[in-house]
Amino acid sequence: MKTVCGAQTECIKAIRALMANFLSEGKPEGYTKVFPLSIPTGWGKTRVAIQSILKSAYKKSVNVVLWPQNQGHVKRVWQRPGDWMGDGKKKHFFVPHWRPLKNPVRQEDFLYEFYKKEKKEIEVNDYKEASFNPYRHIKFFSTSNRFGEFNGDTRVLRNNLGDSPIFFIIDEWHSFDLINDYREYLNGVDPSPSNAERFWRQRLLYGNCKKNSLFVLLLSATPIASAEAMDKIFDTADSFDDNADFEDECAQEAVKSDLELFNVLTQINTPNKPHKAHLVFPVVLQKRSEDLRKVQEDFKENRSFKRLKKRFPACDFADDYVRLGKRIAKSEVKFPYQREQSVFATDSIKVRCLADFIGSCVKERHLLIFCHHLDSVAKELEKKLKAALGKNSEKLEYLSNKLSASTINAYIDDFNDEKGTIRYLIVTDKFSQGIDLQKTNAWILHYELAWNPIRIIQRFGRVWRINNPGAKKEELSKPLSFYIPFTFSSEEEQINRLRRRWKTLSDVLPENDKLMKPVDFDIALGIRITPESKEI
Repeated sequence: MKTVCGAQTECIKAIRALMANFLSEGKPEGYTKVFPLSIPTGWGKTRVAIQSILKSAYKKSVNVVLWPQNQGHVKRVWQRPGDWMGDGKKKHFFVPHWRPLKNPVRQEDFLYEFYKKEKKEIEVNDYKEASFNPYRHIKFFSTSNRFGEFNGDTRVLRNNLGDSPIFFIIDEWHSFDLINDYREYLNGVDPSPSNAERFWRQRLLYGNCKKNSLFVLLLSATPIASAEAMDKIFDTADSFDDNADFEDECAQEAVKSDLELFNVLTQINTPNKPHKAHLVFPVVLQKRSEDLRKVQEDFKENRSFKRLKKRFPACDFADDYVRLGKRIAKSEVKFPYQREQSVFATDSIKVRCLADFIGSCVKERHLLIFCHHLDSVAKELEKKLKAALGKNSEKLEYLSNKLSASTINAYIDDFNDEKGTIRYLIVTDKFSQGIDLQKTNAWILHYELAWNPIRIIQRFGRVWRINNPGAKKEELSKPLSFYIPFTFSSEEEQINRLRRRWKTLSDVLPENDKLMKPVDFDIALGIRITPESKEI
């Protein structure tokens, strides 16, 4: 359990026992079980989910239904070759073939592949079929939309799922909508496990499949504290009052309210004793967080960082922002920064700082640059930074959401390739979830900050991931993160508010044994490099 892969193994054993009990004889028709699985982003939720099901459903006929983040995520994550078997000296790989649930299933349920060590590529139809015979009765389906999937052709649904048990995997950010749906479903009625069970069966099965047993597996890095959930909670709290204490109180109450409903939704046919699966990762998370802190401290001693810091001294005035802001407002001091926050100047101080950072510290390393705004900042940043980088401009690309899916995947593959052309990739928060960019040991720079601390952590999760499944040493990447806010600007208040909001979440999350905090916010935010002007 001292490694991430060791924690994965223990987690799979614990969930396998739960699933085996779910599939055992003597359960009543329509038996329902819900289990929340909280694992840090990039630490193997997919592997844990699939392998737990395969190990518990050995030689049994079951249905596996996936509600993905989006349809593109099915191919990028859930339908890629994986060491789902994990037993024996030879590694048996296969690709689960996720069929649209609303379409009639064909006879072939999924594709199998056998991996040969002497070949770099995994070849289709090159496998030992006998190894997979025990799993031939498992059917894989994916939902094609977020609502009404089961409310279509009942005949097709019955033919697909029959009377076999259903493992329903709900991936990442749907939990916020589900909690709100449950709140509306109750409509003034007190929440209870019996109400929650009816909700799950109606919400996921639309009253069909009454005889099928249902096992709901809720996957998330921080279940109700998803980025989308926190955006809405903090936006609502912001709209009430400008007072910081009042905002924090509103946000904390909203998080607590969601946690209470989340607890009820996940306590169906569950013994009072907390399950071991929720206890295996926090110890490892704490150890790896300490490793990252050491990496950050070591880098601060790096000579190239010291030279950069001398050119662009870092000053953290977040706590005194309001007091200092009032003093500056009364003076005749002019800020060159204010305009740059919304409109790029001809010679942007911030862009120049970023270009110097790449030349001084990053060099041949890959760098993931996050913006919060789409065309107003990210698109302009690409143009200005290409000009500042000169001959290295061909190494920079902007991953716009207007690009085609094939182009986006090509950019991601190129950035993940040590020998690829793209070394500096500009992205927005649209891509703070659902992509893996750790293969080249990339670093992160927050050119713009989000207003939600979970988004900062989700950004960091793009590059803080498992390098080699099964590895015992150096199994996690060790990225560094940087941010470059203007001193005495509104970004100071943004940093201050982010830290307050993280404290709000930190105060609430430990109260629930099913939730664990992700990496510390200050690690995800990283090392500050503040551009200064001679005009100040």
